[in-house]
Amino acid sequence: LAGTVITANAVGTATITATIATAADYMGTTKDFTVTIKEYVAPISGIWELVTDASTLKAGDKVIVAQYVETDGAIYTMGVQKANNRDVVESSVSNTTLTPTMGTTVLTLVDAGNGTFALQVDNGKYLYAASNTSNHLKETATINDNAKWSVSVTDGKASVVAQGANTHNTIRFNKSNNPKIFSCYESGQQDIALYKKMPDYTRDVRQGYYGTICLPNGGVMVGASIFEIAYKDASKIYFDEIVSGKMEAGIPYIFLPNEGVTELEVYYTD
Repeated sequence: LAGTVITANAVGTATITATIATAADYMGTTKDFTVTIKEYVAPISGIWELVTDASTLKAGDKVIVAQYVETDGAIYTMGVQKANNRDVVESSVSNTTLTPTMGTTVLTLVDAGNGTFALQVDNGKYLYAASNTSNHLKETATINDNAKWSVSVTDGKASVVAQGANTHNTIRFNKSNNPKIFSCYESGQQDIALYKKMPDYTRDVRQGYYGTICLPNGGVMVGASIFEIAYKDASKIYFDEIVSGKMEAGIPYIFLPNEGVTELEVYYTD
């Protein structure tokens, strides 16, 4: 089998059977090997700081939901979606800085109107309070009222409450369940905290003024419209807007700050 390359085409368990034929000087044999193929989980980079003031949150921010703790050490962060709730991942915290373990869910805040946010998962879906009678937290492809969340923070404890008709609408940490979970509850359970990814690069800007930027790493800019050169003719240069906000390393871009923005934030993705 030396040098043999086996390519997996799906997540799951596979059995590989190796057979050696009988020869003049040894007996043949057959051996089964079981291989488990798991979905690749990208490492989580960046600096993650405890949110102590909900007014600092804005659309486009990356946040992690965790249990609220008062001491350094182990901490449970929100993991992948299960049938009716979300798994936990053991991470660590020091002072107010979180070090998330692979498998932790990173949520993107999306403006849902009237001061609320939708919580977008990396698969493009949104968390929502899924029941009026049961403690369910699920994902939905669209932003309905049960997927619009008000966020407030008091002494580091976050209150994240869905605005729809379902009354089991508050995200909480359940340490008593076996296994531990994050889900939506009408009352009870343990407090949660939010940790926000801090920008890798910031830049002060002036309203109404264009600027140029060239990054050493690929990344996403928050707070501005971004343009790249599309083509040029004898007298003009034409630009295309990059709606996604994603920029490649080493490429010059032009930006125009959004209304009310005085500081741009860049988050590296490479």
